[in-house]
Amino acid sequence: MADPSSQPHSFFKRQVDFSRLSLGLLPIAFLYMLAISWLKWPDLLIDFGVQVYIPWQLSEGKILYRDINYLHGPFSGYLHAFIFKLFGPAILYLAIFNCVLVILLTSITVWMLKKVSDDLTALLGGLLFITVFAFGQYAGGGNFNFITAYVYELPHGIILSFLALFLLYIYLEKPNRLRLAGLGVVTGMVYLTKPEVFLALCTAVILGLAVAFYLNASLKKELGKNIICFGFALFTFPVLFLVYLSWNMPFATALTAWTGPWLNVLNPGIRSLEFYKWIRGTDHLGKNLMSMAVYAGSFFLVFSSLMLLDRFCEARYSNKRWFLPVAYALCGGLFYFERHIPWQELLRPLPLIVLIFGIRQFIKAIQTRRDSRGDPREIFLMAFSAFAFILLFKIFFNTHVFHYGFALAFPAAILLVLIVLYEIPASSISFPRFLGTGRFYKHMTAILIVIFIAKHVGLSTTLYQLKNFPVGTGKDQIIDYYPFLNPRGEIVTQTLEYIEKEFPPEIQFTAIPYGSMINYLSRRTNPVPILTYNPGEALIIPENDYLEKIKEHSPPYILLLEVDSSIFGARYFGQDYAQNTLAWILNHYTLEKQFGQDPLSGTGFGIQILKRSDHSKQVLDG
Repeated sequence: MADPSSQPHSFFKRQVDFSRLSLGLLPIAFLYMLAISWLKWPDLLIDFGVQVYIPWQLSEGKILYRDINYLHGPFSGYLHAFIFKLFGPAILYLAIFNCVLVILLTSITVWMLKKVSDDLTALLGGLLFITVFAFGQYAGGGNFNFITAYVYELPHGIILSFLALFLLYIYLEKPNRLRLAGLGVVTGMVYLTKPEVFLALCTAVILGLAVAFYLNASLKKELGKNIICFGFALFTFPVLFLVYLSWNMPFATALTAWTGPWLNVLNPGIRSLEFYKWIRGTDHLGKNLMSMAVYAGSFFLVFSSLMLLDRFCEARYSNKRWFLPVAYALCGGLFYFERHIPWQELLRPLPLIVLIFGIRQFIKAIQTRRDSRGDPREIFLMAFSAFAFILLFKIFFNTHVFHYGFALAFPAAILLVLIVLYEIPASSISFPRFLGTGRFYKHMTAILIVIFIAKHVGLSTTLYQLKNFPVGTGKDQIIDYYPFLNPRGEIVTQTLEYIEKEFPPEIQFTAIPYGSMINYLSRRTNPVPILTYNPGEALIIPENDYLEKIKEHSPPYILLLEVDSSIFGARYFGQDYAQNTLAWILNHYTLEKQFGQDPLSGTGFGIQILKRSDHSKQVLDG
């Protein structure tokens, strides 16, 4: 029986070349998502301000971890600092650069899917990434996208991981030491991003190499040399960065900074926060397990029904004759009930699906030999499954495309497309009694994926339309919500205008508990090395240490901002946590200007500009 993957166009009079079609559709999708989201990607105050402030300061000569406290890896900060050094600081430059990275990741994704499946699967996988993950907007704020990420180390780690997996595949096809070294170098670079990404990638790569070495007799003969080659390459970039840090600070401090992101992840206080319990889904574990089971059952019901329909059409009628009527009927029913379908919940069973598929691929990889060295496709899919599965650990019982899922769920979602669109139809060759030709199933599955994409694009379009208020100017302009929806954009603009008019050029300030975006947009340095202080960071940095830094640097001005941190289990700075710090500030600073409501009161958004009481007597820093 012919492989249905070789006949993706069998219902149509003219052959559809999905490879050429992707050359048109993928750029169109990219340009559409770029247009509807233009300058609307970031959150105005939360997280992203740090992501532009740090590279600006690094490009000015400061050293990360010595002059600026940071809880994540250094890769993105120094990469963006290099861009700022070349072209000058601008949010637009970061956005353009990361758009280029999105194009790169799309290309790698499509290439990978073509190598292990067919052109239709590659096309829909690329569309899924661009529309649902790279530019998605599914809740208020922003930041959870590949253009202006809340922490750039996460999407950059994913991009580097896909590059490493690409190198793994070409190494499996034609092993040599140069490719092995390249794989090791790129894998080591991921260490400088996010621990969870490095853990997933390193596990996947080592597993893939271990199986390849086990199956390939020639590689096994030089096992020691191969391990040394990979290990040396793996540690190259991490060790070079440790040397760089040691050159600029005591070795003990450098070592602490070098291992800091891992220590933060392992911090039991952080893992016990209600916020991270919600992210993992352990806050309501029983309910989330039930949701995973229900949606897994729904997946089984939907796709097994399509298989039965495929078998029915093949056995009794001409597929070509019945495809369009049945497709129209199914799509019509889906359209009628689409409002009742929880589209944001459909990826709940991803961990279970990826685990089962990964075990299957491990068995196939071990059992399948090609030219006495194993099948590169089966080994690669095994490694990719391990990568996708481990990435889901952080959102294991609450898997979604939104929030952290914009990056952590992406590889698993791509794998799901491969499974339902290619692996299941291909099984008609091995299990002819289970499916018909698989062609009807394949086309209906492609339609379902397109509908899933369209629903998410529609939601992103709706939410992006709520943003139409410009903040900042020129290449640093971003678009925030209409003031009648959220007044913060208007109030931040008023604050920036006041700072520009009333503050001498040398004046510095710190914004509490968030506000690095105001520092960046006003081009005013924060003399305090700790840029933000939410309840999670308070578990890592004791309040006494934070207060001592404020006392030590004694900024001429402090900005207090309305930030509700209830999601971390403590609502307001100075009331539910860091009470001593706010008390000290209020004793040593006086109110100079207020915009909006009283901050930290719950009455609405507002910013207070507090002036140091002995401002006229103290020499200014910087």
